Amino acid sequence: MPKRTRYSIIKSYGGRPNFQASFGLKMTPEDIEEGNTILDALLENDDDEEQEERQSNSNSHQKGASKQTPKPAAAPGKNNSTSTGGGNVVEYAFIGYAEVVEGPGSGSKKA
Repeated sequence: MPKRTRYSIIKSYGGRPNFQASFGLKMTPEDIEEGNTILDALLENDDDEEQEERQSNSNSHQKGASKQTPKPAAAPGKNNSTSTGGGNVVEYAFIGYAEVVEGPGSGSKKA
């Protein structure tokens, strides 16, 4: 699999405006900077996963090596923190959407 780039990630969202909007950001210089921070975090996560996979593969070739499971990604709705250097932390969340519709026949019946 080819290594992802900022461009390829943005392109997968259909362009920069869509990428920004998907994280609740506008096209202001400040929000573009925050979008770049998110892109860097996504790329860093790719590098970490690639390094873990290489380490796991090298360990599995050694005699008696224990299996390692990759670190799971954050669950939807959980906050993710990304250090921007200098002690600043950018927090963002992936939020799922659900709609509850109540109407005739949607109530629960008691047994």
